[in-house]
Amino acid sequence: MRILIYSYNYHPEPIGIAPLMTELAEGLVKKGHNVRVVTAMPWYPNSEIAPEYQGKLYLTENCNGVKIQRSFVWISRERNF
Repeated sequence: MRILIYSYNYHPEPIGIAPLMTELAEGLVKKGHNVRVVTAMPWYPNSEIAPEYQGKLYLTENCNGVKIQRSFVWISRERNF
């Protein structure tokens, strides 16, 4: 089965929904499914896009059998609402 997961956070971010979505996607791949994740560039916990992802608007990568499509998002450095 072809499965699309949309998640604001994904591996390599260490907390929040990222580890859960990573485990879900990789588990589905192990069961034989074709999994694609659409997500933002990694930015947590420093409130800035990780150095290896900076300067890119869009990026496709594969990790443990999961196709990951990342796009640029604007990150606010303020932590208030």
